Amino acid sequence: MTTVIYNIANLCGILPVGGGPLSGEDMNKVECIPDAYLVLRDGVIADFGPNGNHPFMPEIEADRCVDAEGGMVLPAFCDSHTHVVYAGSRDGEFRDKIAGMSYEQIARRGGGILNSADLLHRTSEDDLFRQSLERVDEVMEMGTGAIEIKSGYGLTVEDELKMLRVIRRIRETVPIVVKSTFLGAHAVGRAYAGNQEGYVNLVCDEMLPEVAREQMADLPPKCLVECGYDLLDREIESYQQLLERNSEGVTGQSSHSGQRSNDARNDTAESSGGGQNGSTESIPSPVSTILIAPSWQEDNVLDLCINDMLEQLVAPDRRVIVRPHPEYIKRFGPRWEALQKRWGDTSDEQLHFEGDFSSNESIYTYDVLITDWSSISCEFSFSTLKPCIFIDTPMKERNTTWRDWNMEPTDITLRNKIGVSFAPDALDGLAQAVDSMISHPDDWSERIKDIRDGFIFNLGHGGKIAGEYLLSAVLEKQEAHETSNDKR
Repeated sequence: MTTVIYNIANLCGILPVGGGPLSGEDMNKVECIPDAYLVLRDGVIADFGPNGNHPFMPEIEADRCVDAEGGMVLPAFCDSHTHVVYAGSRDGEFRDKIAGMSYEQIARRGGGILNSADLLHRTSEDDLFRQSLERVDEVMEMGTGAIEIKSGYGLTVEDELKMLRVIRRIRETVPIVVKSTFLGAHAVGRAYAGNQEGYVNLVCDEMLPEVAREQMADLPPKCLVECGYDLLDREIESYQQLLERNSEGVTGQSSHSGQRSNDARNDTAESSGGGQNGSTESIPSPVSTILIAPSWQEDNVLDLCINDMLEQLVAPDRRVIVRPHPEYIKRFGPRWEALQKRWGDTSDEQLHFEGDFSSNESIYTYDVLITDWSSISCEFSFSTLKPCIFIDTPMKERNTTWRDWNMEPTDITLRNKIGVSFAPDALDGLAQAVDSMISHPDDWSERIKDIRDGFIFNLGHGGKIAGEYLLSAVLEKQEAHETSNDKR
C-alpha cells in the first residue's frame, strides 16, 4: 500500500545520507524541508523531498493521500524508558524535591518506590489499566509512536504480574508500538526490609519463572553463538606457563598435563639440601596435595562432613588444604574458627587452612580437588586435566523450577565424568579414591581432555571468535543502515 502525505509546510528530522545517530551539539540542529511531500510504501518511508521536485497527482499515484494542510510532519517520539503503569499520584513528593529534600529523605518518610508499591497493591487490575491507558493516550497525543513500559512498582509476585498484564492490555489496545520490561528488582519489597538476599531469591526463584511462563516481558529470541570460553582459555594458558616455570626451575625438563605438581617445598631438590655432600637422599618423598574448596551455601561440605573427610585424608604422605569460599568466612565466621580450633594440633605440613584469597594460581598446583557444588570444579579439571571428587551435599537451587525445562545442568552432567561422587554420610573409601586418582594421572588426563574437547567450542580461540562475531554483527548493521540511506 502506498500513502502520500503532501502540502507539508515543514518536513522535519532530515538526516544527511550516511549519517548516524546525533550527539553533542549536533542534537540541537533539526534539519527541515519546506513545502515538502512524503511517500510511504507498506509503512516504510520510500521517498520525500520538496514538492517542486515531484509534480504528481496524489489521487492517481497513491492508494491513500493525506493533505497536511500546511502543517508540520516530523518523526514520532520513541520513549525508551517509562513508568506509566502506576497507581495514584506522588505529587506531594514532587513538591518535596522542589523544596530540596533528597530521595533518601523522601524514602525514609515512607515515600518513593515503596509508597508506589503500596498504592498499586490496593488498586484493582482494571482500575490500574484505566489510569495507565489515560497516560498512554496523553503521550500519544504529544507525538509518541513507540513506548517502553516497565514494571517495578509491584515488588511481590502477584503485583508484578498484575503490572505486566496491564502493559499487555495496553499493547493490545493502542495503535503504537509498546514494549514491556520486567523490573522486579527495582527496589527491595517492604516485606523484605533488611533481607535483600531473600528478595533477590524471590525475584530469581518465583518472579522470573512466572514472567517467562506467561511470556509477560518482551524477551528477544536468544541466539547461541558458538564462540567458546575465553576465561577457560586464559586459565589453560596460565596453567601451562606455571608448569613450564616449575619444570625450568626444578628439573630442567618439560612437564606434561598429567604430571603431578606438588608445592615448592616438595618439588625443589636443592643440591645443598639433605646430606653434607649435597646428596638428595634425605629429601622427603613427594606427598599428595589435596584441595578442599566447597561452595558457601548452607549445608555445604564444611557444615556437613568436613571432620569425617579430614579423619580419612590427613596422613603423613598427604597434605590437605582447606580453602573456603570468602563468603563462607564472612557469613559463618564462628564455624570457620571452630573448625580450625578443632584441628589446631595437626601439623601444617599435613593440614593447612587457607585464608589468603588474593590469588587463584595456587589452586591449579594441587593433585585432586574435592568440592560439593562449586563451579571451580570445571575450571580446575578443564584447565589442568586433573580429576575432582564431589560430595553430594544438598544442591544449591536458585531456580527451583529447573526440572520443568527438560535440561540437565552441567553441574550434574559433568559430575561423574570429570571425577567421582560420594554421599556426605557415606565417605568410606574417600582416601582410597584420592590415591587411585593420583596413581593414574594419564588415564584421567586423557578422559577429561576428551570431555573438554567435546564440551567447549573453539578451545583456545574463544575470545578471538567472539570478537570476530561482534565485529561482523556491527559491520552488518552498519552496511544495512548505509544501504537504507542509499535507497532514500
